[in-house]
Amino acid sequence: MSYRIAVGSGDGVFVDQHFATALQFLIYEVNGEEYDFIESRSNRIDCECSEYHKNKFSPLTEKINDCRAVLVGRIGPGAQNALKEQGIDSYDIQESIDVALEKLIDYYNKTDSKLKI
Repeated sequence: MSYRIAVGSGDGVFVDQHFATALQFLIYEVNGEEYDFIESRSNRIDCECSEYHKNKFSPLTEKINDCRAVLVGRIGPGAQNALKEQGIDSYDIQESIDVALEKLIDYYNKTDSKLKI
């Protein structure tokens, strides 16, 4: 079963973006233990929209609503809750993208195998 992971990265090497102000999300497709870069989704930070929107995180969660998880350098509890409501796991981690993806994929593989018992 494949799934997608969004990564907040400004340089394409490290997980270094704060969720609420990420300039882009890099999308990776995961199959088993392998992953491939799919696309970059740029993000326009619109303070007025964020400030007055009924759910200020809605534009961001909609941008990655096809992903199982998001990896970012920092994330606050409000954003975590907004993502959780959409069924998206969120993790704040400051690592290279490769290391962060490998850790998350390993975690999911172990967790998913326990659920099949």
